[in-house]
Formats: sequence, structure tokens, C-alpha cells
Amino acid sequence: MAETKKQRKVIFQKEEINIILEEVELQKHIIFSRFKGSHTNKEKQKMWDDIATKLTATRGIKRSGNEVRKKWQDFSSLAKRKRALQRTTINKTGGGPNDAPILTAEEEKALSILGTTASDGICGGIDLHGGEGLRQPEPESGPSCSQEQSGSPPIDRQLPSPSPPNSPTDQPPSSIVQATATTPRFENICGCSQDLVQLEREKLDVLKDIRQSLKEANEMNYNFQREIIELKKAKMALEERRLSLEEMSFARPSISVPIILPDESDPGEQTTNLNQ
Repeated sequence: MAETKKQRKVIFQKEEINIILEEVELQKHIIFSRFKGSHTNKEKQKMWDDIATKLTATRGIKRSGNEVRKKWQDFSSLAKRKRALQRTTINKTGGGPNDAPILTAEEEKALSILGTTASDGICGGIDLHGGEGLRQPEPESGPSCSQEQSGSPPIDRQLPSPSPPNSPTDQPPSSIVQATATTPRFENICGCSQDLVQLEREKLDVLKDIRQSLKEANEMNYNFQREIIELKKAKMALEERRLSLEEMSFARPSISVPIILPDESDPGEQTTNLNQ
């Protein structure tokens, strides 16, 4: 039995990437929101689904919200990595050709959406999605967007080749400090710290949701108890009124009317008495 071949994913074209960038720029207050929780996650997922619907209507190719979100993460991570390589190439000492990678207009727009801190990075920080954009992509049908539209060479060819290490005496103090701060061990420690911070934030968000749910449940229980108390008060008032009416009926005096019964004597005698 022949094995079923894996269906190739259709690559995102330049038009689709521009639509993603425009929508992300419009909805960045939702994407980059610091608030988390089930409501915020649903709102973000709905936004990605809406963008996927627009892409499907544009090209007629079925897109999902998860595909669009992953494409944005990969594209923005690749743009940040290329910007970092540009800075590294510019800060290198010595002469030589400028082999810094060239950013496309779409990548520049992605960096402008992310902002200065996200694109330039924080001192000592690392990009959690930095490696996603540099992985070898799966075989896809059609030419690459960046290669087809801009004609630029692949990113692997644009990466600067490793230069021979210079002696500590040839490097300025700032270069030595920068090289020490970007060692793999330091990056691993920073990555673990950021993961722990992220987990603690998610834990705090879950606890806040639980607290809010308990608060709402307590309020509902309090309102229910108040309604029960009001019903009991109304029932007691009705019972008191009924008892007062019964007391009034028992206390009212009764009027007796005498009843005169006829005499049981002989009717003839009664007639004689009447004639006299």
C-alpha cells in the first residue's frame, strides 16, 4: 500500500504578508496586550481568525488563524535576527566588505510595528522566538515571497561568515564586555529566567480568574440569602396579620335575641280567654 504523501503548504505571498502587517498594526493593542486570561486569549484568537478569513477571500487559499499567527511570529523573528546581524556587522572592528543582510520593506514595517525595544532588543535579553524564523522551511509549492518579489538571495547567503577571533589586546573594552555578555551560558540563564517569569505571570492570571469567580459566586450566594430572608419576613408578616384577625373575631361581643315559644295549653282555653 503506497504511503500518502504529505500535502505541501502553500507559501504566503507578498500580498498576504502585507495584509498581515496591516491588520497586526491595526490590532497591535490586542496582540501586545499585557493582560492575559481566557477572555483576552479568545479575543486574540478571534483576531487571527478574522485575518485568516481576509487572506482566504483575497487569494482563495484556505488559511487558518494558527497559520497566520505562526507566520507573523516567524516573519517578525527573522526580521529581528537580521537587524541584530546588521548591528553585529557594523560593530565589527577592522575593514572588509559589508556583508550585513538587507531588510526588505515588509521586514522594516514589521520592526516598526514591534517598536524600538522589541526590534533592537534589551541588553542581556534573548528572543524566545528567535530560532523559529531561521529553521529550514518545509517544502512548499511556489517560489519564496522574498525571493520572487525582491530578488534578494536567501538569508543563509546573507548571513555574515564567521571572522577569525581577534586577540583581547586588539578589541576595545566595550567589545570584550559585549562578547562576555552574549555567551551561550548567559543566554540560557536569561532564557530560563524569562520562562520562569512568564510561568509566574500565567499562574498569577489564573489565580486572578479564580478569585474573580469566587467573588461572583459569593455575591450570588449573598443575594440568594437576602431573597430568602425577605421571603421569610413577608411570610411572618402574613402570619401575624392572620393571628390578629383571629383575635379580633374572638373578642367581638355576641348579641342574643330571645325566642318566645307558644304556650302548650289547650287551644279552647286560649279562645275563651280571648272572648273574655
